Amino acid sequence: MITFSILEFPRAEGAAYMLRSLRKLQEQHLIQIEDGAILTWPLGSRMPRIKQLSPHEDGTLSAAFWGLLVGLLFAGPFFGTATCTAICALSGQFARYGIDERFIKGVRNQIMEGTSALFLITNGSLKEKLMAAVKGMPFELMSTNLSPEQEKLLCESFWESSRVEILTDWREEYAYSLGLQAYIYGFPWVFLPQLRWQWVTQPAASDMIPYAALNHFWHAKTPMDATYREGGSPNNDTMYSIAWVNVREEPVILSHPDMGERYYVFQLASLDADNFAYVGTRSTGQHAGHYAIVGPGWQGRLPPNVNVLQPSRTPTVLIFGRTQVEGPQDIAQVQELQKHYRLTPLSLWKRPRASVPEDRNVWPPFDTRSDPLAVWKTMNRAMSEEPPQARHAALLKLFATIGIGPNQQVESFDTGTRRGLGRAAAGGQQFIEAVVSQERPGKRVNGWRYPPPALGQAGLHDDFVTRAALQCADAIIALDPQEAINLIAERDSDDQPLTGACRYCLHFAPHGLPKVGTFWSITTYSADHNLIKNSLDRYSIGSRAPGLMYDPDGGLTFFIQHEPLEEDHISNWLPTSRGPFNLILRAYLPAREIVEQTWEPPGLEVLPQLSAPRQRRRTQQ
Repeated sequence: MITFSILEFPRAEGAAYMLRSLRKLQEQHLIQIEDGAILTWPLGSRMPRIKQLSPHEDGTLSAAFWGLLVGLLFAGPFFGTATCTAICALSGQFARYGIDERFIKGVRNQIMEGTSALFLITNGSLKEKLMAAVKGMPFELMSTNLSPEQEKLLCESFWESSRVEILTDWREEYAYSLGLQAYIYGFPWVFLPQLRWQWVTQPAASDMIPYAALNHFWHAKTPMDATYREGGSPNNDTMYSIAWVNVREEPVILSHPDMGERYYVFQLASLDADNFAYVGTRSTGQHAGHYAIVGPGWQGRLPPNVNVLQPSRTPTVLIFGRTQVEGPQDIAQVQELQKHYRLTPLSLWKRPRASVPEDRNVWPPFDTRSDPLAVWKTMNRAMSEEPPQARHAALLKLFATIGIGPNQQVESFDTGTRRGLGRAAAGGQQFIEAVVSQERPGKRVNGWRYPPPALGQAGLHDDFVTRAALQCADAIIALDPQEAINLIAERDSDDQPLTGACRYCLHFAPHGLPKVGTFWSITTYSADHNLIKNSLDRYSIGSRAPGLMYDPDGGLTFFIQHEPLEEDHISNWLPTSRGPFNLILRAYLPAREIVEQTWEPPGLEVLPQLSAPRQRRRTQQ
């Protein structure tokens, strides 16, 4: 008996994980998969993506069949009227083979953004063998039976209805293949100009979204909390100070007051998303200071009390400032410090009472809704004004063959090239989303993942995938490992996805806590990379948390779950969402063993029931 099954998972990577388990079952001859496809729908993606598990062979369905089935499931929201009509015309044919409207509707209600699914045709039922072999992983199973004759007839009906003659245009294919690489390389010149335009010219609906003129700071009034819903996994340890700076005409001087013993950092990146300088506890110390931000090739004299920083590679600079905050009672003190963070153009330095002009003259990116080449036009203009490094000249010369790069006019190229670039823009964005949402690169230890060592300056190491996906798309700009390292946990110690349906403990041995120069924290995030609303307004826990209860041997155990703990242990509780979640362990000024990724954090252990070992309370200094 041939069975058509759909396994739906609450996370975008769930189907890929289950597929590995199924292939092991197949190797053991416990199940027989005749054909199948995997569907993923990452958060933020406009539509799901599907890939056949194996190439088309005699006796299997074609790759186009699986795409058509997804079209039947999601035709309304994503396809045009003509396409919907063509796809839905086959729905009656699908119903003849057990894939009827009731089955389709049931599947459609289960699969949504942030989920994934496996479509499988197996010889025999999956349910019993699957339940026995795979434990602890949440999924929904829907099945319908097809005879071999029905499967064969379905293939014949499909091919009769959708045979298309495909003509290949080499110019289109060349532009598509090279355009994918250009998109990955040039992504910062698309993403950051868009962000600059939004943060400089578009008034924000929330106090937690930056809005300030060029050469002016925007300051967060409080630490980030669950009311901020823009994603990006913001930290809850510091208060942000963010600025877009223009050093095309002259240097701009960054000033800050004496910071006492408080940790702070100003991270400076060029428009290529790679850092070029720091001002802060680690790099310049705690005393008040003035630091000149200069553009490429600048030469001139600075006032005697101003220290020059390493030059920016581009005339546009993005500053991310972070100031340590010790809870609600400390917010007013941080706000007072922020009042003394200043950006002063060199020409106004000797005029302390002069106001810095409010300049919001920033060009808008090209409109992707009306122009299929908008991404490339934005990239070209940004690269013309903010050129990439000269050492990449050979690569830029190659991209210029399809109209991409500084001073290029992509609209002047032939129709095939433009068509290929339109596909490449969509494909490149999907690739970057996949790197962010699927299994990321980096060393894995006990369910935690270290970041790539080049993060923060990935482009300077020619790691353009990391720069585009993890450094820019995911983080906007990322701190270098010497400043802070973020370890991400999306799985427990048994390599199962983290979910609020389970309770976890995270136990640090007496001498196993992260070694840092300042402090460390662990923060929970929902699947959309936002902080999680909870009854305590507690978003992170770590070395500075008051009232922690230590184990009798001096170790430290945290309880990470959706349901609150009993009052005696609530100080060690880190709340989660009901569904999928992830953790970020932030180590500020990490020790060498963390920078070199030899330290091994403990894994999250699943608790069979709500319980907490006996602990003792220790006052935090």
